[in-house]
Amino acid sequence: MEPTEFSEQAGGTYLRAIGRHWLFVVFLTLVTTGVALVILAGTHRSYEASASVLVNAVPASDPSFIGTGAVVDTGDPARTVQTAAALIDSPTAAAAAAGAMGAGWSGSHVQAATSVTPRGQSNVLAVSGRAGSADEAARLANTFARAAVDARGKVVQRNIASRITTVQSRLTHLARTVPTSPGVDDLRTQLSELQAAQDAGGDPTLSLSQLAEPPGSPTGAPPLLVVLVAALAGLVLGSVAAIALEYFSSRIHDPHEVASLLSTPILAMMPNVRGGENGTLSPESLPPSVFEQVRMLKAQIPRHPEGSAVMITSADTGDGKTTLASALAAACAEGDQDVILLDLDLRAPAVARVFSLEDGSRDGKPIDWKARLDELLVPVPGFPGLKVLVTHHGDFASFDSLTERLPDLIAEARLLADWVIVDTPPIGEVSDAVPIAGECDEVLVVVRPGHTDRLRLIVARDVLRRIDVTPAGAVLVGQRSKAMSGHYYGYGYAPTNNNRRSGNQWLRRIRSGGDDSTS
Repeated sequence: MEPTEFSEQAGGTYLRAIGRHWLFVVFLTLVTTGVALVILAGTHRSYEASASVLVNAVPASDPSFIGTGAVVDTGDPARTVQTAAALIDSPTAAAAAAGAMGAGWSGSHVQAATSVTPRGQSNVLAVSGRAGSADEAARLANTFARAAVDARGKVVQRNIASRITTVQSRLTHLARTVPTSPGVDDLRTQLSELQAAQDAGGDPTLSLSQLAEPPGSPTGAPPLLVVLVAALAGLVLGSVAAIALEYFSSRIHDPHEVASLLSTPILAMMPNVRGGENGTLSPESLPPSVFEQVRMLKAQIPRHPEGSAVMITSADTGDGKTTLASALAAACAEGDQDVILLDLDLRAPAVARVFSLEDGSRDGKPIDWKARLDELLVPVPGFPGLKVLVTHHGDFASFDSLTERLPDLIAEARLLADWVIVDTPPIGEVSDAVPIAGECDEVLVVVRPGHTDRLRLIVARDVLRRIDVTPAGAVLVGQRSKAMSGHYYGYGYAPTNNNRRSGNQWLRRIRSGGDDSTS
């Protein structure tokens, strides 16, 4: 298989899985979208503005400002700026800013609403403020920046004054003892720099270089974008969950999977129809569009000159094999042909119930498998040409007797009828159908997507392969169907108000192509 073909098949499988669980996908999408809307409704939009503080660190080799608290160059620009940020982002500055901001502000409130971070790789600090309005954010950023620089300047100025006193004392002592010493000139230079910084005021290494401007839009993503991202996240989560449900499910859901597992074509797809009062579906209760699928199935089954024996089986119980076998027998009888329907499912016989033949000619007595077949057959009222072998629930002894009689039974049926339809137990669940498969011309496997167990279908496939039987095809039952036009379904078995139509009425209707349904 080419890689592109494999990817297309895989993609198709995923899409079909999502399509089957589309309600779950929509539900998760709506949930995530709703959560996003609730969060947005409870979240106050905030604005953020930033002022700039310039850092001019003094060289580490300059002894003038050692011990003053001024920012000293560490040799690593990033580390130097980080040190400056830590120095000005202080509780003292926050308290001073809170006082300047006025009522409603506290030091802790200011600290929570502000931040000091390096601006890129430069020697500039971004002092940011966040508030509920653009003007308030700019005012907070500027107020805190000024307060931080001023608070730091007061600390440095106190240290500079103390440093000046120390340098003056050392200079006086050294000038008296060694007036021509080089140290005297160094101390005079330090004193000059310190006095200049004292006259300038503040911290000589920090300055407010740019005030904050009111931002044009609030911070964060736009609400519409948040909602769209939440909806997309829900769609992705729902899709992944749908694929996971499909992967871990034990049921067959995909017609493509049926065709792949059985390596046989799908001959017909019967839409879902509700059962009757006794839980069964007779051919008369099938809508014309549904019964047309049975006719399509019949048209694809190879005919054999000496009567075609067609076995209907399934992988799981409740897949609809008996309904299909009964409907196929009725379809084969439409053309004035003789049809025999053999109910060989001794574990759960149901054909008699489909055709309301519970009170058969044997009154529930065990079948004498040594008798001739024509003595065992029961005609079906309303279905000319159709006869049924009515069986009852049996034991292993009954099945052993059937197995011994089976080849002759099928041979007699071929001589008596044009079509022999055989309803058997699920071959994926019990062994009874295995010997029957070898005696029939064609085998059809009924699968109900959403119901049939995948492992049992695999078992049915492997059993048929081991006995060298290749199914003619699969029939899907219970499929979802689109509304069909009534132009091509003018005849068929349609439900009526009466309990049962007579055979002549029904036969005249299908031959004339009439339609008794009302529009």
